[in-house]
Amino acid sequence: MPYNKLLVYDLHCFDFKQILLDMFEVALEYYGLAVLASIATIQAAASYNNINGITFFKNRSFNYLFSAIIIITCLGALLTWNWRNPIGMVEGAQQFYIFMLGLISAIAATAIISSIINHSRFNTNQEPLEAGLEGLRERTFYQAITLLLRSNK
Repeated sequence: MPYNKLLVYDLHCFDFKQILLDMFEVALEYYGLAVLASIATIQAAASYNNINGITFFKNRSFNYLFSAIIIITCLGALLTWNWRNPIGMVEGAQQFYIFMLGLISAIAATAIISSIINHSRFNTNQEPLEAGLEGLRERTFYQAITLLLRSNK
């Protein structure tokens, strides 16, 4: 039986540290794309439904433009993924976990950023807090949470 050298791997020729760094870089890139695409989707949905408390821009057109630019950029990066990352890939289960982490991060980032940006815009709102997402139409997330905590005391 002939000896096939292609089936024998020399473990000394692999740089495992570099391979792990490359895999981490690819996973981090996928996480960043998931966060950005999720933030852009949240912004577009908030603009469409007039949930002004979590939008980044007062003008709906700017929000749509911001969302479109970010989503197109992220889709372009995802569609060219194999050309740009020939050595690494993110497996299916890893993609799910990374995307869910990115989605949770995007929701948290949207709540924080929009609360900072829109704080002075809705500072004079004295209306009672409505239930659900309706409460974010004329309040920031931070203002809604603080009002809810005060009313429960």
